[in-house]
Amino acid sequence: MTDEPAPVIKKVLIKRIKVPVPAPGAPGRVVAAGQPAGAPSAVQKVPVKRVLVKVPVKRPVPPAQQPRPAPASAVAVEAGGESSSNYNTGRVAAPVNDVKLRPLPYQVPPDILDRIEARKTIPEKFLLLYIYARTLAERNAARKGYDFPPMRVPLPKNNSEILGLFEKAVDDDFYANLLHDFMDFSPFIAGLQRITKSGRPVEDLLDEELARLEDQEEDLTPSQQIVLGFLFVLADMQSVQNKLELREIDEKRAELADQIKERHDEENDIKRAFVAAIERKHFPVDADKLITNYMTFARKSPEEAYRLLTTNPLYFSPIQIEKMPRRFFGLIPPSPADALNVNKRLALFLKKLEV
Repeated sequence: MTDEPAPVIKKVLIKRIKVPVPAPGAPGRVVAAGQPAGAPSAVQKVPVKRVLVKVPVKRPVPPAQQPRPAPASAVAVEAGGESSSNYNTGRVAAPVNDVKLRPLPYQVPPDILDRIEARKTIPEKFLLLYIYARTLAERNAARKGYDFPPMRVPLPKNNSEILGLFEKAVDDDFYANLLHDFMDFSPFIAGLQRITKSGRPVEDLLDEELARLEDQEEDLTPSQQIVLGFLFVLADMQSVQNKLELREIDEKRAELADQIKERHDEENDIKRAFVAAIERKHFPVDADKLITNYMTFARKSPEEAYRLLTTNPLYFSPIQIEKMPRRFFGLIPPSPADALNVNKRLALFLKKLEV
C-alpha cells in the first residue's frame, strides 16, 4: 500500500446556450436597395428560426480531498478528546530523506492511565504523560482565557522530530526540564499543583491520592488520571533511583574491599622482604614477630612506629638469648651489653634497609 495521492480527474461540463441561426436560404432581414443598413425597412421581416446548438464549456473541478493517514508516531495519541491546535495543522510537510513528514495531533484520550501503563520504559511513560498533561493544561487555559506559560521542552511537530525527543530522554537535564514544565502548568490541571508543591515522600502522596479516590463511583476524570499517572511515574523513578543508589553502595563496598585486599597483599610482600633480610643477617630475634608488631603499631601511629623501629627495634620483639653467640669457646654467656649492641646494629640495619 502506498501513500501516493490518487490522480486528479478533471470533469468537463456541457452547458446548453441559445445561439440565433438564420433559416436555410433566407437571411435574417431584407434591406431595400439604396436604403441605409441601419434604417428601418418597409420590407416584411422573415421570421428567424432559433436552433439549439451544444457548445462545450470547460470548467475545472477541484479534486476531492484525500484522507490524511494517521501519524506513525509512538507517542501520537490516536483517539478521544479535543486536539491541540498548536500542533495539528492538517498539512503534510515536504519529505525529508524520503520520509513524509506528518503533523502529530495531540489529544487527551479517556484512558490515559491504560496508555501510559502500556509503555515498557519509564522515559516513554514520562513523555506520554507529559504530552497528555500539557495538552490538557493548554486546553483548560485557553477555555478559561489564561495565558499559557512558556515551556522548556519543545514538543515535536511531526513524526521526524519525535525521534530527537527520545534521544534527549537519556539526559538528566531533560527530566529536570520536564519536571519544571509540570510545575509551571500544574495550576491548569485540578489537583496537580497539590502534588508539585508538596515536599512529602512520593509513597505518602500516592497512598493519600488513592484513598481519596477509593469511594468514587464514576470514572476518573482526565485531571485525576494525570495526577495519578504523575505519581506512578515518580514512584517508578524513585524505585530506580533507590536501586541505583544501592548498586552504587555495593560497588563502593566492593571497591573498598579490593583496596583493602590490595593493601594487605602489599603489606605482606613488604613483611616477607623485611623478615628475609633480617634472617639473612642472622640477628638473634624473631623477625616475623618483630615486623608484624611494627606494622600493627604503624597503622595507629606510623611516625612513632618508624622511630622505634630505627632506634629500638627490640621494642617490638625481645632478643633471643639462645641465638646469641657465646664467648670464650662458649664458656661465657652473652651479657646485657651484647644485647644492646645487637639492638643498635639491628636499628642501623633497618634504617638503611630498602625493600
